[in-house]
Amino acid sequence: MAAYTLKKIQAMSPIQRARLRANAVKIGGSAGHAIVPLIDDSGLPLSLGGMPTDHPTYQEMDRLIKSVEGRALAIKATEEMLP
Repeated sequence: MAAYTLKKIQAMSPIQRARLRANAVKIGGSAGHAIVPLIDDSGLPLSLGGMPTDHPTYQEMDRLIKSVEGRALAIKATEEMLP
């Protein structure tokens, strides 16, 4: 497997990154295991239209979802068949 750097991964399209990640997981080994965290930790999207994980709005949503109150409200909404 070719050597990948963060710069190379940033230059890829989201779909190319997703394919590379999937192939790295499938192949495994030291090369595969090195690529997966590089992609995951980059915060770059793996699909079109995605919001990067370092975006302030994404981080706020993540914080709310993982909070005790947020979980309770999500469960309540599900029970009430709300979106």
